[in-house]
Parts: sequence; structure tokens; C-alpha cells
Amino acid sequence: MSRRVTRHSISTFTRKLFAPRRRPVRRRQTAWLTVEPLEPREMLAANPVLALGAEAGRPPLVRVLDNQGATIRSFAAYDASVTGGVQTALADLNRDGVNDVVTAPGPGASPLVKVWDGATGSLLSQFLAYDPAFRGGVHLAAGDIGHGEVGIVAGTAAGGSPQVRVFTSEGVLRRSIDVGATSLTGGVRVALGYGANGNAVVFAAPGPGGAPQVKGFEVRSGRELASFTAYAPTMTGGVWIAAADLTGDGVSEIVTGTGPGYAPQVRVFSGTGRALTEFVAAAPADRNGVVVGVVNNRDGGPTIAALVGSAGTKQVRLFDARASGTPAPLASFHAAGAGALAPPGDRSRGQAVRRHQPNAVGTAAGV
Repeated sequence: MSRRVTRHSISTFTRKLFAPRRRPVRRRQTAWLTVEPLEPREMLAANPVLALGAEAGRPPLVRVLDNQGATIRSFAAYDASVTGGVQTALADLNRDGVNDVVTAPGPGASPLVKVWDGATGSLLSQFLAYDPAFRGGVHLAAGDIGHGEVGIVAGTAAGGSPQVRVFTSEGVLRRSIDVGATSLTGGVRVALGYGANGNAVVFAAPGPGGAPQVKGFEVRSGRELASFTAYAPTMTGGVWIAAADLTGDGVSEIVTGTGPGYAPQVRVFSGTGRALTEFVAAAPADRNGVVVGVVNNRDGGPTIAALVGSAGTKQVRLFDARASGTPAPLASFHAAGAGALAPPGDRSRGQAVRRHQPNAVGTAAGV
């Protein structure tokens, strides 16, 4: 049966098909913006990568340099009566990401070690490393001392038997090590690094008067791990020492420099005393000795820093860690009046020293 389509049904269908659709009415929502205060933040301070301490006979000033060799700050670590020079060390002791400065007086003052905040320059702590009556001066190193702690290593200087002491950054004594005969009164220079087992090691070298015997001692046990002669046995001007991982294997190599009276010869050894390389850091006729350290270049690789010269002609020179013979320095800058050079301890070096063009000269004069 067919369905009859009428005009009425067509018109009804047409109206439904073409009638405009009604859209649901949406209420407009108003967005309210609120401003919340940000947490207080401080700009990261420039990270010290070198600390130069005054030589004997000058005011007890310390000059702290950043990764471009520019001065971050210069300050008097002690009062003006301290004229025996200032020894220095660098390490991030308060774990804020910025290397802190450790100072100790040279001969003539009580053995008062001070820790200065690398970010603000304020004094964090101070303590006596030896008996207050000891006035021979103190050599320093700072960094990882094992057991998850960072701390400070002190070595007696002139007039004291070669005794090394390991402290926390607040001055709590962790270990005392006698590294040589009590008859050796030229003191002991110190460096901190890591042994093949990954543990912290103190490396010790003699001051003036002793044979150039370098030794390594595990901090946690005090046992001797290494002993070797860095130079000819007749070289008795003392040995400057630094430790750093130069080969990227996690084990520290040892860098040594001659003392006064000898050509400025730098030598590099494995942690067990195997000779790796050597070079002359200044003119062979320069007999003022060479203080050594290790910093990172801008690529993160290790660079040997050498403090050479005398009085107003002193310079810090940077050398490739693989250098040999008589290489040209990668960079150098003036360091008039400096008697001590301290880069950050091994695995604490953090920021890199910017590598300028060969023989480029910056300035760190007037320490």
C-alpha cells in the first residue's frame, strides 16, 4: 500500500531540515589572575679556583681568583702583626657549591687555621692546628677526608717535626700522622687525593733540609701506601706538592715542584711513585723554586698551575698536564707578592680556569 505524500508533510519536513539549530547558552567565565611572591633567591657567587697567600715579609693578605683569573676578593686573613706569610687551601667545606678559603699563618704566629666562606667572605670557623706555643707556621690542604666528610689537613712548617693532622672543617681532630723522623725540623707540605681503592689519601713532602721523599697515607687507617724519591737525594730545598686525577681513572697523580736553590722543575708521578712526565716551569736560571697546584681548564681537563719567580716578578703559569721539556705556558698572570698557591682539592675543583691564548697575561698583583 503506497503512502500518499501531501503538501503539508513536505512543508513540515522542509521546516525541520532548514530550521536553525539552537545552541546551548554558555555562561562566560571570568578568569581571575593572582600574583604569588617568588621564593627569595640569590645569584650564585663566582667560584674561587685559586687562592694566593702573601709571602713572608708582606701584610697577611689573601687574593681569591675566579675561573678567568679575575680577583673575586682580597682580604687580610690575620692582623698586621702576622708577617710570616699566609698559606692557603680551597675546598667546598660547607657544601653550598662554592669553594671556601682556608688560611694558616707562616712562621712567627700561633697556628690558627681559619675557614672563610667562598660565597660571602665571612669567617665560618677557626681553630688551633697545633699547640699555641708552636710558631713555625702551618701548611694546608683541604677536601675529602673520607667517611663522607670534607675537612682540612695541616702540616707543620719550619721548626716542627713532620707531623700531619686531619681535621673536620670545624676543627675536630680526626687523625694525626707522624710522617718522618722528629730530627727533621723543616716541616712537611701536604696534599689530598685518592688512592687506587678510592679512599682519601694524604700525600706528604718534606720542607727544607730533608731528602725529597714523598709519602702517601690512607686517611681512614693512617697506613702508608706509597713512598718514593721525587728528586735527587742531594736536593734538600724542600718539595712542593699537589695531587689530582690527571688521567681520568679516579686515582690521584702527584705533582711536585722543587724548593728554593734549584731549577724550577715540575714532575708528575703516579700514586705509587712511577715517574710520568717532567718539565721546567720557568727559566732554568730561576732558583726560587716552584709552588704547584692543579686546576681545570675551560674544557674540564686538568691543568698544572705553577707559581714561579721572586717578589714583584712572580707569576702563575698554567701548563698542559702532559707537558714535558720546556713548554710554553697555556696562560700566565702576575702574582707579585704571593708566597702560596692553592687550587681546590681533588674532585672539588668545580669551575674551570679559562684558558687564554698562549702567553696571555692577566693580573693578580699586590697580594
